[in-house]
Amino acid sequence: MDSGAGSGSGDSADGDHAGRAADWWSAGVLAMELATGRYLTDLHPSGRLRAHTPPEIPDLEDPDLASLLSGLLHPSPGSRIGDDGVRAHPFFKGVDWGAV
Repeated sequence: MDSGAGSGSGDSADGDHAGRAADWWSAGVLAMELATGRYLTDLHPSGRLRAHTPPEIPDLEDPDLASLLSGLLHPSPGSRIGDDGVRAHPFFKGVDWGAV
């Protein structure tokens, strides 16, 4: 089954790629599917990915993970968390990024 990673990834309406924001959206898709065991399309209100509507983040045991997923899957590429936001996110507290 297709997870839809290519549709709604943050590409603009005219087809221009949104760059790193689309990469982080794709990381969010993978993380969501690993965390829930479900395809992202199964978690989207319409069952189809739309760039302008966020997926429904299910109740997760770790609220920091839910927050991270919400930030990675934000429908607006300009509002999506990126490199610095991911490193600083509470989900990754305790990670020594210099050692990674």
